[in-house]
Amino acid sequence: SLNNLALLYLNQGRYGEAEPFFKEALQLVREIRGPSHPDTLTSLNNLALLYQNQGRYGEAEPLLKQALQLGRKVFGPHHRGTLTSLHNLALLYLNLGRYGEAEPRLEEALQLAREVLGPRHPDTLQSLNNLALLYERQGRFSKAESLYQETLQLRRNELDPRHPGTLESLNNLASAYTRQGRYDKAEPLYQELLSLAPEILGPHHPHTLSAQLNNVGNLINLDRRSEALQRLREMEPQLLAWIGSELYSTEAERVRRQLVTSQAGFQNVVLTLALQEQSAAAKQLAGTLLLRWKLLQGEEEAYLARLARRSADSRVRDLAREIAALRSQLATLTRAGKNDEAAKALTVLEAKEFQLGQVSRDYQDYLRVRTANLEDVRAVLLPETGLLEFRQYQPIYFRTGKWGEPHWAALLLVGFEEPVLIDLGPVAETENQLLTLVRDTSLTESDQAAQALYQSLFSPLEPHLAKLKTVHLAPDGLLNLIPFSRLKLPDGRYWVQRQELRLLQTGRDLLRPDPDQSARGLLALGGIDFNAGGKDTQPQLSQLSPTETVILASTESAFLGPRGEAAWQDARNLTRETFRAGFKPLPATREEVDKIAEAYRKLRRDEPVETWSGIEANEPRLKALAKPPRVLHLSTHGFYLSAASAIDRPMLLSGVALAGANRALANAGQDGVLYSLEAQSLNLEGTELVALSACDTAQGRLDYGEGMYGLTRAFRIAGARQALVTLWPVNDGEARDFMIAFYRAWLDQDRSDPAAALHQTRLAYINHADPKLRDPRVWAPYVLIGQ
Repeated sequence: SLNNLALLYLNQGRYGEAEPFFKEALQLVREIRGPSHPDTLTSLNNLALLYQNQGRYGEAEPLLKQALQLGRKVFGPHHRGTLTSLHNLALLYLNLGRYGEAEPRLEEALQLAREVLGPRHPDTLQSLNNLALLYERQGRFSKAESLYQETLQLRRNELDPRHPGTLESLNNLASAYTRQGRYDKAEPLYQELLSLAPEILGPHHPHTLSAQLNNVGNLINLDRRSEALQRLREMEPQLLAWIGSELYSTEAERVRRQLVTSQAGFQNVVLTLALQEQSAAAKQLAGTLLLRWKLLQGEEEAYLARLARRSADSRVRDLAREIAALRSQLATLTRAGKNDEAAKALTVLEAKEFQLGQVSRDYQDYLRVRTANLEDVRAVLLPETGLLEFRQYQPIYFRTGKWGEPHWAALLLVGFEEPVLIDLGPVAETENQLLTLVRDTSLTESDQAAQALYQSLFSPLEPHLAKLKTVHLAPDGLLNLIPFSRLKLPDGRYWVQRQELRLLQTGRDLLRPDPDQSARGLLALGGIDFNAGGKDTQPQLSQLSPTETVILASTESAFLGPRGEAAWQDARNLTRETFRAGFKPLPATREEVDKIAEAYRKLRRDEPVETWSGIEANEPRLKALAKPPRVLHLSTHGFYLSAASAIDRPMLLSGVALAGANRALANAGQDGVLYSLEAQSLNLEGTELVALSACDTAQGRLDYGEGMYGLTRAFRIAGARQALVTLWPVNDGEARDFMIAFYRAWLDQDRSDPAAALHQTRLAYINHADPKLRDPRVWAPYVLIGQ
């Protein structure tokens, strides 16, 4: 029954719902019937098939190898289960492009299927289909076409014209014609397929959506681009709805993170077509996609966090407390290197998160932002203000079906003017310029990189940008690491000297309503005793300081990409060694929080002010906050670990040090290091600003579609509206002075606007009489994200 229900969900494309039933069925059949029972073989194949459909090939391969070995050894080569395992393993290699391993297995599977099942059995026809697919992938089109035609005819005769296998054959033969440039022969097949698939498979089924996308490519090649655009417009809400349902029905965070990535092809097609066409309708569709498709999982996580903080349902509150405790436990186990225990804790945590998502389905506020369109954003943009939304994409060459190298696309929206959609060039070029900009090079070299980066990215938009007073920037990918205020215009000025720059995670941030319950007061942590709780446990530091070491590792991880295993291993070892060396004192941070508190008391007389220092600035106390502050200020060490975690949770790779952090490093189980994963469970509902006066707090793991996994994401999920973070290491004395200047500018405003205060503070430094303060390495690392 478990397998049957899971198979039903699998056939409906409801992968997240299928997985727990497949796992439970496999566990039970092993326990009850033993590891060598035919049902065990079936369960192994079923779970592997699910993983293949999700693109999780690394998890599917060992299951299939195990199943094939079991089948051959226990049941023999002619057993149905053995045959299924062989076929599925061959298909896995086919999907991975390992054709040399796929071909002999596909040929063997077809021969055995004909002998065991007969030439017209559905499984035999599936083997025939997959061998044709291999030939097509290898460019052996005449052989592929012949087998596809044979399979389609047999499936129509032996199965049913409406059978899912028949639909697959229609799609495959049509795709083969498209790849050969025989678009007119492909069209009637696509028309037949799309008249049946939504009804038989469902409108949101991945195979339906894939067929629709293939048809779009064929229409483009037939020069029927308006029709193709209309089909894409119809697909967009269907895809978004499918991803939304999967986010709520998928337990594993790693799988949820893959959902948007899995639909990259749709986004690539939309952006490529829109950039070529430049029609109003094409730009409208591209803009809608750019606006809606970023940070989908982050939006879902923030929604659940709000639900946990604000719900009157005792079940929700209990689950929220359990999740917070499990996140802390997971962080402790990870820090202690107890990987097996951490993996078990992760499984429990994800099950609880899944359960919380099922308790309440109140989507109203959530959907209002998520279903936003360009007209909604236009309506809230002030005069002389623009939104610049970025997206990384791969151009597609419709004639060949091949993908190009990653490029940047950007949409500029200014009031009710026609949107500007433009390709900003290759991602690789930006990587090189950004690396030069953030390296510890001479000011002259850095200035040259800052001007070159502005020129390569923004020169096509210069006529439009120059007339604006304010630009909202919503970066994507490694653009999250660019200090936009530090870039230089063609006339030699810093970009921030011409207009105010405001950073968003996504353009949807402009549509978020003001919180219905505003927090009050300041809570500032500084002068923290990292050795609290015992004698000095800090060993002698190496020649490299913690900040220098961590920025090296984070920079390599964030945007250099793999440079060989040796380089990766060196970065991991260096980060671990520095982390073990402990966190050194930050003497200027005590004065920083005292001065900020003094200014807050003076200019916000009606709000409470609290400072924690020494051993009082500890992790349990922060986690136990019952009443969120309007402002949470953390003046401490931040970190980002480049090494891949033993468990796949990027929010465990960054955090901040609190009281007793050095003891926490030396003794597993001690509090003192607050990871991003834990920070997202804080109660910051109504908090206007979290200020992280620490090194590298803007760093994190970059993810396609979801941006940066790090402290900014964590604190915004926890409820904070805006986060002030740093892009690179900062000196604690310089950080103290900059933060004090920022708070004085902010608190002196008639209407609270932290972004405007940051802009004012930057300009004051740029125009300062002291040349040391005019250095962008002093003022440019600070960025404020949010709205």
